[in-house]
Amino acid sequence: EDSSDSSSDDSSDGSSSESDSDEDTEVTVEETPEDNMDIDSENSQAPEELQPIDAKHAIYLDKFKNVAEKLQLSIFKTEKRERAQAILGETKDESSDADEDANTVKAGLIPFAQPAELLGDQDITNSNKNKDNFKSTLKWFVDPIYVSNAERIPFSTLGLHAKVLKNLTRNGFVESFAVQTAVLPLLLKDIRNISPDKRSDILANAATGSGKTLAYVVPIVESLIDRVVPRTRAIIILPTKVLIQQVRQVFEMISSGFGLNILTLRSERAFKDEQDVLTRFKPDVVICTPGRLVDHLRSGTEGLKNLHKDLKWLVIDEADRLLNQSFQEWVDVIINAIEKNTNTNTNTTNNETNNSANNDSIISTIDRRWKTSVQKLIYSATLTRDPGKLSGLKIHEPKVIIVADNDIMNDKEFTVPESLSENLVPIKSSSVKPLHLFELIWQENLTSDVLIFTNSNESAARLTRLLNIMQDMVYGLSETTSAATATTEQNGSAARKRILREFSKGQINIVVGTDLIARGLDIASIRHVINYDLPTSKREYVHRVGRTARANHEGRAWSLACSRSEHKWFWKISNSIHR
Repeated sequence: EDSSDSSSDDSSDGSSSESDSDEDTEVTVEETPEDNMDIDSENSQAPEELQPIDAKHAIYLDKFKNVAEKLQLSIFKTEKRERAQAILGETKDESSDADEDANTVKAGLIPFAQPAELLGDQDITNSNKNKDNFKSTLKWFVDPIYVSNAERIPFSTLGLHAKVLKNLTRNGFVESFAVQTAVLPLLLKDIRNISPDKRSDILANAATGSGKTLAYVVPIVESLIDRVVPRTRAIIILPTKVLIQQVRQVFEMISSGFGLNILTLRSERAFKDEQDVLTRFKPDVVICTPGRLVDHLRSGTEGLKNLHKDLKWLVIDEADRLLNQSFQEWVDVIINAIEKNTNTNTNTTNNETNNSANNDSIISTIDRRWKTSVQKLIYSATLTRDPGKLSGLKIHEPKVIIVADNDIMNDKEFTVPESLSENLVPIKSSSVKPLHLFELIWQENLTSDVLIFTNSNESAARLTRLLNIMQDMVYGLSETTSAATATTEQNGSAARKRILREFSKGQINIVVGTDLIARGLDIASIRHVINYDLPTSKREYVHRVGRTARANHEGRAWSLACSRSEHKWFWKISNSIHR
């Protein structure tokens, strides 16, 4: 009976649970988990995955379970938070939309203002559009003064001092070249003007060998003829030591008989000794590289402390190369030293003059106020056309002088001497380039006054050795024909000077070098230039071939080109140069 009652009770419970589950399955499961477990335990077997597992796997299983539980909990919380935010956001957006619409000023899609096109190293006078844009701000730049190569005037008509004119005539200078014809009248007029108003700076672009050095040496010497107390009145900044010596020779030639103190600053001399020389010697003219001058200015060398008071001339020769150098930030250092604000010393000066007579105070005041400005003279055969590079020099109302015809320079970047003849030597393979060079020397009889350019010191040294070995053995050239390397790596400064001196005298027939000697090397006897390696820039090509055909003498240049790319590069250079 008990069993029948229990079975009936069970059946009744089962029917009732089934009816309840039909109505609400979730509630039934939550309220009677034990009954379900009983039913499952009685009517079914445990699933296979719930069977006991090995102890070594139990740890990993627990870890996976924990990770799964945490992931499920995270998903649940995220969904719950998103639902809450969505409910709150709807009501908030409805209430704030009206306020935002009222306070927001709607604007159209207007593009940002674009910066003006940056000027690179290009001729901005080529474009009429550029002319209009820069006419008001850079009128001096877009409207330069053009001077024809044929312009000549006798030095005797310029009103030069008798001794200066005598020195010029004694050295064979009777008429001025084009750049001198344009520059000298402007500078000589400013020399005779004692007004403290700022004088216009000069930017001159002329071909190599056109007499740019004499164009600034003559006016500087003229301005120093009547000087009484030696002070540093002129600084000439040059890129190489070779140029320093050449410019010094020109100064000594023109200033002969005036007793001017001319000093060159160079790294061969001990820095301390050079400081002592500047203090004792008190030079009128200082010729140097920018790095050496910066060293003295930063060290407070006594002889260069008062440049802001004494200096009258600042010359930057080969300006394009110097302005491309950022070594020691030389432009900022030198310009700041020259244009130092003297107001910072006003209080000290006043305190000192209070103890002196009234007339000394008046003289001191006049001396501070009545001061002529520094006139900057900037020269190059390939003068940069980038105003950004010139801005650091703080040039004042400059006059730009270009030695060329106006219609020519409108579509050409550079010029080379009219008396220069240029030739291209095509070569099929670089492996036979030395043989083609020897053949060129033999066929054209280039046995003297030849300057050969390579792109590296190593190449120059190898080529020199080949020339000396092959010239007599293969081609039967004269025993007097010799070649030498004029590079910094192979020779010291003294040896390089000796080689160039012997080359100018004809004792050495062929000199092989790099672009280091392509700037300013002035040897009138050079008749042939060979580009064994093509230069890497148009500027360097102009300076290389400009070592010949100087001062209206005839000269020839050859360029060896191997690959198709070298041929294209040569013609690109050629098309950018006026001849």
